[in-house]
Amino acid sequence: MNIDVEAVQLVADHARGDGFRTIGRRLGVSHEQARRLWARQNREHIDNIELALMVAAKYEAMGRREDADWPVIPVPFQDQTGWQAALALLQATVDELRRRDVPVRVHSLPTPAGTGFALTLDKPLGGAA
Repeated sequence: MNIDVEAVQLVADHARGDGFRTIGRRLGVSHEQARRLWARQNREHIDNIELALMVAAKYEAMGRREDADWPVIPVPFQDQTGWQAALALLQATVDELRRRDVPVRVHSLPTPAGTGFALTLDKPLGGAA
């Protein structure tokens, strides 16, 4: 499951450091509306990743590794601003998952086009070590 940074642009912008007033001006809405839009997009983003993590872990526990589709945030080589935005989104995503007590682990996957950051679970389902 590749995570499309553009699909969660508000989350990425806020993670990079843009405030709700800045985001609101860019979208032509109030800062409160920008905050609400961000909150909805952030919740959906984290919910989708958490679900993907649980499903992938379940497939692995069932011995079906080939079906385990762990979430990956691709960070292609790009200008410094884009690179920093993608890394900020990665960090914000991991921080939010950990706030939810999801034992997420990040693995880097270097490629000729950039780096992919795969998210997996630190512990199997059920909390067994």
